[in-house]
Amino acid sequence: MILQPGAPMRYPDLMVAFDADPQAYLDSNGYIISDQGKPPDFVLEIASKYSGKIDVTEKRDFYESLQIPEYWRFDATGEFHGVKLAGDRLIGNRFEPILVAESSHSDAESWQGFSEVLGLFLRWSAEELGFIDPSTGEHIATFDSLRLKAEQAEREAEQDRQRLARAANGWRRPKLESKSSRQSCADARLISPTSPSDARSRRSARRPY
Repeated sequence: MILQPGAPMRYPDLMVAFDADPQAYLDSNGYIISDQGKPPDFVLEIASKYSGKIDVTEKRDFYESLQIPEYWRFDATGEFHGVKLAGDRLIGNRFEPILVAESSHSDAESWQGFSEVLGLFLRWSAEELGFIDPSTGEHIATFDSLRLKAEQAEREAEQDRQRLARAANGWRRPKLESKSSRQSCADARLISPTSPSDARSRRSARRPY
């Protein structure tokens, strides 16, 4: 991300830009503010041993100079940023801290702040960052959660197909048995009910003495 061609460049860990021009982004292989006509709306940096100090000093000043509406920082342990979750919102032309408070959503330690840009809570919990829908209190869908949901739906569909197949087989079987029984009866009618010796005995009994 840069202000204009030839200007200093930064690569945020996460960037959100509404109403951006995708083709301009592809043509320049990056987000150039002068081409897009607006800065990104949201930027997030994730702490590391090498970037932690820069995230809270140089990058903060840089994003403020670009007039980015919100700048957030996430630190899994709080070791590199000094806090586990922090955010700044552009007020006028200066960054002002966003309130990040301890959350009571669970017994475990949890911190969260509200992003007006995204309309979501950002929540630090168990060294992970979540984006929470305030209307439901649930984590928004992620690629992994959607994949797992699709896999679960496929498993349930397969189970339904198997149940239907078993039910159909169970419904047809009595008809097959009934047909077999009818065939056995028909075959029995084709066979003489008496043996040849019985027939001779009856003929001898009818002879006159």
